[in-house]
Amino acid sequence: MRTLFRKDIDIDPDRYYELELHVKGDRISGLLDGEEQFTIEDGTYTHGKVGIRTNAESRFYGMTVWTDEDSPRGVEDVKRERFLELKKVRRRYPKPVLWRKINVSRFKPKGLRFTDLDGDGRVDMLLLGSSSLSALNVDGGVLWSREEPSEVMTQLYDIDKDGSIEVVCITEDSLTILDGKEGKIKSRINKPDEEIDSIYVANLLGEDTRQVIVKGRKFGIWVYDHKLRPLWSIPEVECGEHIAFHDLNGDGREEIYIGYKLLDGYGNTIWEIEPPSMRIRPYIANSIIMGDLDGTKPKLFIASGYLGLLILNEEGSIERRIPLGYISTMTAGKFRRDLPGLQVWTCGGWGAHGIRTLLDHKGNKLFEFEPDNNWGAGAPTNWTGDGEELAFHASSEDCMGLYDSFGRRVVEFPDDGHPCPSETYGYAIDIIGDERDELILANEDEVYIYTQSEPFYGPKIYAPIRKWWQQSGGYLSIP
Repeated sequence: MRTLFRKDIDIDPDRYYELELHVKGDRISGLLDGEEQFTIEDGTYTHGKVGIRTNAESRFYGMTVWTDEDSPRGVEDVKRERFLELKKVRRRYPKPVLWRKINVSRFKPKGLRFTDLDGDGRVDMLLLGSSSLSALNVDGGVLWSREEPSEVMTQLYDIDKDGSIEVVCITEDSLTILDGKEGKIKSRINKPDEEIDSIYVANLLGEDTRQVIVKGRKFGIWVYDHKLRPLWSIPEVECGEHIAFHDLNGDGREEIYIGYKLLDGYGNTIWEIEPPSMRIRPYIANSIIMGDLDGTKPKLFIASGYLGLLILNEEGSIERRIPLGYISTMTAGKFRRDLPGLQVWTCGGWGAHGIRTLLDHKGNKLFEFEPDNNWGAGAPTNWTGDGEELAFHASSEDCMGLYDSFGRRVVEFPDDGHPCPSETYGYAIDIIGDERDELILANEDEVYIYTQSEPFYGPKIYAPIRKWWQQSGGYLSIP
């Protein structure tokens, strides 16, 4: 944001003032109660919408926008050209066709998880109820169901390396490992006394088995082995909204990024950064992307509250700070085939609500648009299998669909009665097994699964890797 004109005047807070702004080409004039205050020239923006903001608490009424007779015709011409171009672009993408429609009304799920629970080679669904866990196959058959005393947080992974998936879950009072095939308890302990908001699975020790990591709402991290035996904890660490995992030094063990510090698998601090402005609360990490984004060395993209976006190298040095407002979420994937490395979608919260910004692996801005006023950056979706991912949005009716890197909704859902955005949670994951992602729309009553209208015809299908079991605030899709 640039200031084009500034003038100090006396304001009477008990009366209204009439403000006018006249724009013709690059000539801008401002009037206050009919008296011209300034006339300047600036051609930065040749088109766009009208907005108004103040630097103090204010009240507005009677806002009117008008234009000349020719401008609306020009706008309609541009809209028509864009619509025809969009129709042409959409022909390159398979259409979504309904593959399964599953009634789940008896379970009233608040969310879904996907993996092969029973070991038959097909993806199953785990339904997270307000006080239950239920496993179903994609034909709607119930594998098992069990009551729990409260809402459940889960991760799915073969943590003991016995060849079968375990369900690691937290309820109101316990941390539990369930057998994925039958839902039977394998291990159960009391959960930490602190308020818990996330659970992860990671390879912290370089062993065959995996570790379970529990994060507190604001403070604390607790680490357990595959049988839920405590390994170590730091209850006082300020951890932010999310944490992340990656093997930064290549030793075969994943490090933990938490609260602007990096820990090894034993809880020792490797490095800690000091954000460039300590006046702003430094321990907010709304979203974290940690990994190899350009094929050379790992980087960390951290959505740092009002600090904007911080880009760190593997040694904890801040390489770049990008003022994008209060970023809420990020996703990284191969959204542009014509560019090196991966690209990162961000979505603004406070100060830039709903603005989606696409960055390259160095943090340079590629594109920006505002499809709605929600907070999702868009799940990376391997829809075509050709090596270029799309961003999946299901946050509003105006926004629902798959978007390319230029903000075009290139894939729309059919009008078939699927769950509407106000009650929908959406997922993109390979269900059928051809490496391409299916699209899932679900609510408390129904699950709709969509697949592509045509098969993949290329020589080699794109098959990205997503580590869902350790990603909560930033999704990374790895080639």
